[in-house]
Amino acid sequence: MIQAVGMDNLLFVVEDSFQIVGRGLALMPNLPIDSIPNQKLGSLLQIRLERPGGITEVAKAVIHLEHFNPGGYKLICYIQDTALDAISPGTKVWLIES
Repeated sequence: MIQAVGMDNLLFVVEDSFQIVGRGLALMPNLPIDSIPNQKLGSLLQIRLERPGGITEVAKAVIHLEHFNPGGYKLICYIQDTALDAISPGTKVWLIES
């Protein structure tokens, strides 16, 4: 379930992250299929990362609908900022709504 605070929506709390060449830094867990409106899929979005130590930063991300066999369709959040090579587990990922 997505939690709203102000205009931002909590998407998920990071459990793991890893680089995928050509896509960016993938954040896990996968998002629920109905958590992002279709018109935002594949678009460059701004997210806020709230790290466990209290540090927050804004990053660019793209959310793609991917198909895995086996596994079916999953929404994956990819960080596009190349300076970020890992996101700590426990980091909260917020979608910044404008």
